[in-house]
Amino acid sequence: MHFLRSLTLVACVALAGCASGRTGAGPGAPPINAVLSGDALLIVEADADNSRDTSRAEFEAALVAGFAQADSDANTTLSPIEWQAWSRAVMGADLVGPFRLEIDRNVDNQITQQEFTDELTARFDRYDVDQSGTLSRAELVRSFEPRSATERPRPAPPRPSPGGN
Repeated sequence: MHFLRSLTLVACVALAGCASGRTGAGPGAPPINAVLSGDALLIVEADADNSRDTSRAEFEAALVAGFAQADSDANTTLSPIEWQAWSRAVMGADLVGPFRLEIDRNVDNQITQQEFTDELTARFDRYDVDQSGTLSRAELVRSFEPRSATERPRPAPPRPSPGGN
């Protein structure tokens, strides 16, 4: 299972590179201009039939299984500790979204199956640009235009010291 997750992550990074239009590496090559979110990693992992498309049914089944996996004490809610352990196992890190407070909408420190499913299904729907009920890899990659050096915010000038020195 760990190998499959690693392979999925490598495929997603490669996909982001392909979506950027980058044709080569090295000095002078344009930077990769694509972002792949934690949401996209969850959706890619739900592709049960390995078709490179994830259907809503596949995603919903993965959410049921994912919630059961995360609910280590089987009390039908996820505590912050259970969420953190699940996030670390599935995403590979704590600081990769989706974040607990984005899912725990009533902020009671307990994520129910309903909160889990509702929020993550809504994210699936936001990615489903063509409203087909199936997400292609292209729908999961978000392109962006990097800022030019002249558009970058400049640091604030140093403040004068009190007393005018």
